[in-house]
Amino acid sequence: MLGGRSARGVQQRSPTRRLRPGRRGVRPALARGHRVNLTGPFLRTNRVIALMLRRGGVIVNIASISGLRSGRGGAAYTAAKFGLVGLTLNVAASYGSSGIRCNAICPGPTRRPADATDRSPSERGDRMRRASASGPGRGDPADVAAAAVLPASPAAARINGVACRSMMESSPSEAAEPESSWQRT
Repeated sequence: MLGGRSARGVQQRSPTRRLRPGRRGVRPALARGHRVNLTGPFLRTNRVIALMLRRGGVIVNIASISGLRSGRGGAAYTAAKFGLVGLTLNVAASYGSSGIRCNAICPGPTRRPADATDRSPSERGDRMRRASASGPGRGDPADVAAAAVLPASPAAARINGVACRSMMESSPSEAAEPESSWQRT
């Protein structure tokens, strides 16, 4: 979130994967995934809006391409990111007249520090390698940060309630439009 004096944002990886019909033990992963990807941003937004009501400001949420369209990512992760995009749109509609703008950056695959040391084969890792071989591949966290600067800047003073795809989506076969684009949702 950006606005006033504070500018910080945290994006953590959710441990949730696919639905596991009939399996027990999915609730802790679901709860943690929602705590990280939806509850945390909701609580931070609620707190910062109270401060921004006095003089306005900008909130930039870091969602995911999974928040704009469903894919093969984890079901809990996808649900939480759809929720974060919904929160973004609700805040934009509810507080735009008070001078508070709210937009979301929805990056595709992004490298993590663990990616450099992770040598274990996995279906997700194989899928990510295939996507990287046929397109621009995974972006850097710096790419996500750079994409968040525009909607927070004075140059974007009229942009409110927008979810922006900021990087290549998860694979060319799943991509609706691989290039960067701003979409009003």
